[in-house]
Order: sequence, then structure tokens, then C-alpha cells
Amino acid sequence: MSFNGVGLFTRIYQWVNDEALGLNVDATRTDTDSNDIAAGLSNCVTRDGQSPWVNNLPAGGFKLTGLGVGSMTADSVNYGQVFVNPVFTNASSSNTVLANDNSLKLATTAMVQQVAFSAALPAQPASATLKHLTSANGAAAWSRAIIPIVEVVTVSDTWICPPDVTRIEVWGTGAGASGPTNNGAQPIRGGNGGTTGMKVFTVVPGVTYTRSVGVKGAQVVTANTVGNPGAATSFSGPGIPTMTCPGGTATTVVSPATGADISIPGGVAHDSVTNSGTAPPGGASYWSGSCAGNNDGVGYGSGAGGVLGVTTSRVGVDGVIVMRY
Repeated sequence: MSFNGVGLFTRIYQWVNDEALGLNVDATRTDTDSNDIAAGLSNCVTRDGQSPWVNNLPAGGFKLTGLGVGSMTADSVNYGQVFVNPVFTNASSSNTVLANDNSLKLATTAMVQQVAFSAALPAQPASATLKHLTSANGAAAWSRAIIPIVEVVTVSDTWICPPDVTRIEVWGTGAGASGPTNNGAQPIRGGNGGTTGMKVFTVVPGVTYTRSVGVKGAQVVTANTVGNPGAATSFSGPGIPTMTCPGGTATTVVSPATGADISIPGGVAHDSVTNSGTAPPGGASYWSGSCAGNNDGVGYGSGAGGVLGVTTSRVGVDGVIVMRY
């Protein structure tokens, strides 16, 4: 064929040259030349759309101008349609969505993902907690909401770290001690409050951790007997140090929390002299003040008040764990 691969058409014969060579008009040469021209024309795109493209057409850096607005799936779109007033049609509805349209018209999922911002965002993990979008080093990510979850734990159990949690703040308080009994034969002292500790742990999603809440010291039912200490509260698990918060005692000894970033000693109970006529208050805790004599403890980890002239003691309060994440 006479197109040379870069769009130039070259005829087979030149009639002026034939005349100069003394060649007469010949039907065979004429048909050959005319057939070649016809073949070249048949390889051209017609203005009325009779001949479709049979290959990709390079534009050579030029533009297709005067394009209409695409309306079908396989149509081309023009510049104004994409950037000036884009229109997207829902696959199952005749409604359309314009870029400046705030109505309730529908748009296809494919349009939202490709033209809007879905492709730039990470997929949201399945989670019952509220999320907000963050960015670090140019990458978008879903993070937990700024408002933390707070858990108040009053009974020992286990805790499975949620999928999106890596750091937690844990407060623990040991249980309060029970008070002593007294029938007037010896000095009396209330029960001490439990020690409180706080630590920020780095945890692993899906891992199970143990929350042990201290139980208050048992009641005393024997005359002239010191109270019972409260049990310790602790938080422990694989790969982390154990934080232990001692319970209150019946003496002046107060032990600090171990494995904690902060340790707040439990309050030491008051005492009173035998036959003074006054029952001493119990020891306070981080969560409450001290109770009055002849009374039980009043808040998490607080100790019991002393009694006067009776053989049945008062009791403190169980410990607690408070978690934020």
C-alpha cells in the first residue's frame, strides 16, 4: 500500500514521467495506480463515521477540539465536562450529581472511589470505637477518637486488648484494711487505706491481660484483735512489667506500689488511747477521705474506722482498677 508508515501517500506511477518516456496510456497501469489510491482512501477515517478506527491513533501532541459531552459508558469526555462542570450519572438512576450539587441525588460507588478521595484513604478496620483521620509522613491513617474509653473495674477479670489499642493508662488501688476490735483493754487503731499506683503500658492488640482487684480485709469478730489487711491490686500480662498496689494494713506500715510510674501511699489510720471515749477514723485512699470511727470505709481502697467497746470490727472497701485507652 502506498502509505509509507508515517502518513505519506506515494503514487505508483507518474503520468508526466510516462509521457517523457514515450509510454502510452495503458489500462493495466491506470487500474493499478487508481486501485492503489482507492486502497489508500479506504484506510482513512471518514467524516460521516462510516469507517471506525482499527488501531490506536497517536495525536502527535495535538488536541481533539470541539468534542461533545460524553453520555455513555464508552464515550470520551471533554475538558469542561471533567473540570468545569463534571456530571456523573448513577448506574441505576436517571439522577445526576454535579460537583456543586448539595442535593440528595445518587452517584455510583465507582465514581466516588475514583473521582473523590476514597482511593487516597486507607480502609477502615472493623472496630466498635470511634475513629478520626490522621496523617503522618504523608500517609493517611484511621486513629482512635481523642475522647478515651474509661473502664472502672471492681472485680478481677481478664482484658483482651482491642485491635486498635497500643498504649493504655492503668490506675490501681489496693483494698482497705478492716478495723480492730476493742473492749477497753488496749489502744485502738482504724484500718489503713490501700496504696494507689499508675502506669502507662505499651500493649499488643489481641493479647489477654489480667486485672486483679484486691478484696477488703476480713471483718474481725474477736475482742482486742487488730484488723486484717486488704489484698493487693495488680495489672499483668505477657511482655509487660506487673504493677502491684499493696492493700492497707492494720499497722503504721505503708508499702509503695511496684512496677508503677507513680505511687501514692494509702492513708495511715488514726489511733486513740484506751478508754479515751473516741473511736479513731480509718485511713483514706486516693479515691476518698477517711471514714469516721465506728464506720466502714467510704471509697475504693479506704480503710475501716476503729471501734470502741465492741468486739465486732468495721470493714474497709475493695480496691479498684481504672483504665483509659
